Amino acid sequence: ALVGDGGVGKSVLAELVAVRAKSDDMPVIWFDLSGRKTLTSLFAAYHGDHPVFKTEAERSARVRDALNNLPEKLLVLDNVEDAAHFT
Repeated sequence: ALVGDGGVGKSVLAELVAVRAKSDDMPVIWFDLSGRKTLTSLFAAYHGDHPVFKTEAERSARVRDALNNLPEKLLVLDNVEDAAHFT
């Protein structure tokens, strides 16, 4: 995890690592969470609220399961304001 004040280069460093990982054929998943409180809110904004998953907990579990089922990967959550939402 790269944690620190804004503007110190965390995203630039993460991008360099992502480019390297991709060149090694590792899948890279990059989410820019600017203005979002949770990863599932990003999915909801992109896909719309799915009626099957009525609660934030259900949506979170679905996202977590989908990401866990991928092979080895690099997951970058950029511009996270509160990491506690992702533990």
